[in-house]
Amino acid sequence: MKRRLLHLHIKATNEQKYYGSLVGLLLDNENLGISKSYLEKYEWIEPYENEFIIIRKGYIYSSNDIRGASTK
Repeated sequence: MKRRLLHLHIKATNEQKYYGSLVGLLLDNENLGISKSYLEKYEWIEPYENEFIIIRKGYIYSSNDIRGASTK
């Protein structure tokens, strides 16, 4: 089963962080300049970006995900 992955790029420090949930991302980074409610409604057609950060949404695939997809 693929799992959601959120990638946070902090522009000021060029730091890259990865999270399995939006709540985890927000708890670990309190001053991102964006609210939880806004990000929950964001459609993720493209990465979210403001002057401080870029958040990208993707998925983690295991070898079982890949093997399962090839047999269907």
